[in-house]
This record gives sequence, structure tokens and C-alpha cells, in this order.
Amino acid sequence: MENKFAILIVDDDAGLTSNLQDIMEAEDYNVMVAHDGQTALSLHDKSVFDLALVDIRLPDISGMELIKKLIELSPGITFIIITGYASMDTAVEAAGQRDIAGYVTKPLAIDNLLYLVRQVVKRKEAEKALYKRQQEFITLVENASDIIARFDKEFRHVYINPAVERETGMLPEVFIGKTNQELGTPEDLVAKWHEAIKSVFETGQERTVDTEYATPTGIKYYSNRLAPEFAEDGSVATVLNISRDITERNKAEEALKLSSTQWQNTFDAVNDATCVLNAEGKIQRCNDAMSQLISKPLSDMIGHTCCEFIHGSPKHLEGCPWVSMQNSKSRERAELSVGDKWFEITVDPILDSDHKLVGAVHVLSDITERKRLGCP
Repeated sequence: MENKFAILIVDDDAGLTSNLQDIMEAEDYNVMVAHDGQTALSLHDKSVFDLALVDIRLPDISGMELIKKLIELSPGITFIIITGYASMDTAVEAAGQRDIAGYVTKPLAIDNLLYLVRQVVKRKEAEKALYKRQQEFITLVENASDIIARFDKEFRHVYINPAVERETGMLPEVFIGKTNQELGTPEDLVAKWHEAIKSVFETGQERTVDTEYATPTGIKYYSNRLAPEFAEDGSVATVLNISRDITERNKAEEALKLSSTQWQNTFDAVNDATCVLNAEGKIQRCNDAMSQLISKPLSDMIGHTCCEFIHGSPKHLEGCPWVSMQNSKSRERAELSVGDKWFEITVDPILDSDHKLVGAVHVLSDITERKRLGCP
């Protein structure tokens, strides 16, 4: 359960402190009371306070002196001064203290005091939420698998996370205050880095840069996202870079390209005119033999049916093996003449794991010679 906002009231007027305690507890704050400085310090030893309401005059120590001692012991505490002797000197001294939110005079205007306390509570809650988010971000960055670095305008590292040690074998502190050039990065990569970082500083826009490094185990590839971090005046203060190792992805892409090329080469080497159709019977891929048969480039065939090129019909004709295959979900055959040639059409279904038709392989085999010889 979240702790209540803790308030310490320090005043030698017992009636006033009792009244304030009742009012603050009604606001759901956790309240403790002291009537002198020494008691206040002893209470601080046992509890942590978010706010202290301190009378400027106490029996054993001045309120300002107590505030200084409490700040030394607990730098995060905020103070509101209570005084029955308001003066310009008191106001100036209060305004000069970063930890003093303001001062109120006796007799106290409770509504004004409560407003001031509530403002302090809101600010403290916002500070705590911001601190929590910052800690979560730091934890995330420190444990990230990507290399995360921050650069200044002179291209020096001002931060880098522990992931760099896994990738380079060097501790993060080795990088701090140094440029990539000083760390021994090849000149061509240094120029690439500096150009990208400079661009982000000048434009305030993100950049993505791909880099590669030679390592004892081979070439490693990284995708680098550089983003601006802005100062309060709107200028770019630093550039944050997230480097992701894409070596395995590159290898997979190259293997896929090679596999695709090999598949297409094999596909084109088939003598029969062959097409891959989708579930609607429209051409997705064709080999060179099909292109040569109908004298059309492959690009013109994609998205059309075979019947459009062979019969001049946008729809599959009755008796077409594609039509019967949709029902049987097994190989279907048919023979047809095209000009002075005869072809055997075979259509083989492509089924998914649920036995649903997702496409087909359509093959036209030239059987003219067989027909001429009268063979079945």
C-alpha cells in the first residue's frame, strides 16, 4: 500500500499544533507534532517527512536553523514557515531557500495554508512519478540488449550502456569522453558517424544509419537510430543512438534471396509452361516457358487467369481442370489445342494445414507429337 504524505508540524503553541494536526489528518495526511527543535530532530530520526510546517521562533533553536539541520539530514524535505512576526527579512530569507515553498503569518488563514500544502503535495507527487519513470527508464536502458549511447556536439560519448562490453569487450567507462575516432574506429566509419550526428544536431530530425564492423569472428552489421534530445531552450543538447545488431537478419535475408534466386532458376529451367495460381485462379508466378508460349512478358500475366491469354476469356471455361480441381482438391487433367499444337493441362491443388485450397500449380505440357502419332 502506498505511504501517506507525511507532514511534521513544529510550533510551541500546543493549541495551534493540535488544531493543525486535526485539519491535516482530515485531509488524509500522516501528521506528527513537535513543540521545539530538539523534539523535531528526534522525530525525524524515526520518520521520513515530505513537508514540515516550522514556526520561525522556537524555545530552543530558531526555525531557520532547524530548517538547515533538517535539510542536511533529509535533502528532499520541503518547508512552509509559520511566523507571528512577518517582516521583509523573513520573506527574503524564505524566498532564498530552494526547499522553502512559502511562509504564512499568524493568525493563520487555514484556507490559504491548505492551498499551499496541496500545491506542495501535487509537486511532490509529480516529482515522485517522474523519478519512478526515470528509474524505470534507467533500468530498461542498463539492461537493454541494444547498445545505447549519447553523444555531445564534439561527437564524444557522454553515456553508453553495459551492452557495449558484450559487443566490443570494452567497459562502458572506456568510451566516456572519447570520440569514435579516438577509440580506433576506421576513418570511413568515423566520417559516416560524424556526418549523421552533425545532421541530427543541425536539423533536430532522426537519422537511421547502417554500419558494419570487422570482428575476429567476421563482419557484424548494425542498424543505428539517432534521435535528438532537446534542451529547455529547444536546441538539440545531445544525440541518442540505439545500435541494433542485425547480422543474423542480414544473413537470413541473403539466404532468402539466394534461395529465391535458386528456386526461380529451377522454375525457369522447366520446359513445360508452368504457373502458380492463387485461390481465385489468378497467376502469381510464371516461368519463362509460359512467357514464350503466349508471347507475353511475365509482368503482364500477374493477376490474370490463364484463360485470358489462351481462350481470351476472363473466366475459367466449363471443363477447365481448375474448375474441377476446386471440388476434388486433387490433380485434374485436360487436353486442348492451341493453334496447331496440342497441350495437356494438369492442375495440382495447394492446400493449407486445414485442407483449405489456397492456390494451385498449373502446367501445360506440349503433347503435339504424341497426338500426331496417335498415341493415347
